[in-house]
Amino acid sequence: MLLLLLGLSKWLWATLTTNHDLPLIAEHYRVSGKRMILGAFVLYSIHRLSPRWRFPPRLIQAGTVLLCVMLIAATVVGIHDVITTGERPKINSDAATSGAYMFTLLALVTLWSIRKAFPRHYPVPFFLILIVSFILLGVSETRSAILLFSLFCLAAMIHHIVVSPWRSRVIWLSLFAALLLVGMFSAAKYSDRLFDRVETVQTEIEQYQQGDTSTSIGGRVGMWQAGLWAFMQHPWGQSADMRNQEAKHWLDRHQPANNIAYLNIQYHTHNDIVESLSLQGIMGGFVMIAFLPPYCWCR
Repeated sequence: MLLLLLGLSKWLWATLTTNHDLPLIAEHYRVSGKRMILGAFVLYSIHRLSPRWRFPPRLIQAGTVLLCVMLIAATVVGIHDVITTGERPKINSDAATSGAYMFTLLALVTLWSIRKAFPRHYPVPFFLILIVSFILLGVSETRSAILLFSLFCLAAMIHHIVVSPWRSRVIWLSLFAALLLVGMFSAAKYSDRLFDRVETVQTEIEQYQQGDTSTSIGGRVGMWQAGLWAFMQHPWGQSADMRNQEAKHWLDRHQPANNIAYLNIQYHTHNDIVESLSLQGIMGGFVMIAFLPPYCWCR
């Protein structure tokens, strides 16, 4: 239901607003809204019809193996790109960050499928895919994706250890310790780059507190502030053209040196809640906020 409302809110906003300067934003909202509406219908149909479906276990296992092969292939290609170009892998996307987000979703779905398709023999392939996923996310250097994937995996492991019998707990704790050791050794080659990314966050926060907004963190914070200010000027929603004018007006007044925010605010505020509030107003923001908790808690 919430996915349907989210799709309708995006599609209606794109249909009811006029965007002469930034037509692609409205087009993307229209397309994504239609896909969410279609996705809600597909999920509802699956939910209603799934009790009648009887898939052979071999078919489900074959599909899971195919997911594993796809994930491993993406990891190999990504590592090859890093070795040959020295740049962060985009993972079949337009940017390394977007690719890392999509890969995180693919990895989580693959891990869940392994757990369901091989209920008695899943630990070894589960941890193999877990290690492979961490390697690619590590070389992608996308901090939010690494943190999100780590939190999901840690929560799943803790839950499984708590509800498992004593012998299974020993096995899982041993595998978890082995994973930590393997992760420490496998990340040694890229440890300097990873630690540089972590130290950069602290440095940029300190720079922002000192008034320097021309950093990656400063750009994000500036876009959030400008987006929220644009929302307060038009709490019931506005076009992308108007939001762009309002946000840039705020940046001109308060953070004129924030070039990163000034160049990117026209496309996205780098936060889905702020983005929904600044464009779709109170109702769009409410639907987005309501959508997140069930999405995070679903199994």
